[in-house]
Amino acid sequence: MKETQRSIHTVFNKAEFSELNKNKVDEIEYLLIYKKNSPRFAITFGRKKDTLSCPFSAPFGYMELLKGDMTVSDFEEAEKALEQYFDSIGIRKAMIVFPPSFYDHTVTETWINVLFNQGWRAEYIDLNFGFHIPEVIVDYENKIKYNARKNLRIAYKAQLGFRKCMTNDEKKEAYEVIRQNRLGKGYPLKMTLEQVLEAIEVVPSDMYLVTHGEKSIAAALVYEVTQKAAQVIYWGDIPGYSDKKTINFLSYELLKVYEQKGFEYLDIGPSTEFGLPNYGLCDFKDSIGCERTTKIRMSKCFNKGVPET
Repeated sequence: MKETQRSIHTVFNKAEFSELNKNKVDEIEYLLIYKKNSPRFAITFGRKKDTLSCPFSAPFGYMELLKGDMTVSDFEEAEKALEQYFDSIGIRKAMIVFPPSFYDHTVTETWINVLFNQGWRAEYIDLNFGFHIPEVIVDYENKIKYNARKNLRIAYKAQLGFRKCMTNDEKKEAYEVIRQNRLGKGYPLKMTLEQVLEAIEVVPSDMYLVTHGEKSIAAALVYEVTQKAAQVIYWGDIPGYSDKKTINFLSYELLKVYEQKGFEYLDIGPSTEFGLPNYGLCDFKDSIGCERTTKIRMSKCFNKGVPET
């Protein structure tokens, strides 16, 4: 596996990850914001015509702090520098999707305040769900809701198996399970098998299978996004096996894995689309012990641009 430099921040802002998805945009803008010749903030945008997006092919992105002890006024000066650069290259709109608050919360919460005060607005606010592992893992079955507890016991009686994918063939098998799940539910699967295999060479990650006898019936792809937070990118079971309560089983097994690895959070992702809740998914994630946080998409339109010729 190629080594990816990791910090307290997110793997989604690493150049190696962005380069995997460069064909999705016209160009990638890697930006550093300086103070007195010293780099203080970094952000990556994808550009399409006169619009910039951060992220352009990831769950979230934001302006990471490169040096500590930045004041709120430093953030404001950085935003002004960013807008000056946008003006110089003819940008008419910029968008940023911030992570849930348990990722680098002091920095992201400050940015949300600063951007709002500079005229950026929330396009929508998603509800995100995740496990705070140290809080939920102890005496897990007594902390989850009655239906989830009952479903977990059904899964145990079904004698399901769980394992990490060790070979490319197993990873392909896990991808096929996820593909069947998305197809059966009518959900898009944005990553091809080839893209998944490329990504897991760059992003610290693992794939997992749930089995019933010899048959693989559920799977998950999990990225280690920061040193303390992992994220479920995809999970699901194949049609015809929901009675085994495979996702209740899978979620608990993943919790145990990432608790043993020393992670504090397992991010399950949003259950909203453009801010509108999928109530069934929200209820399910509530039932298995997830916490709710918000995930904000902010944008600003700029009147100036490169004059037409």
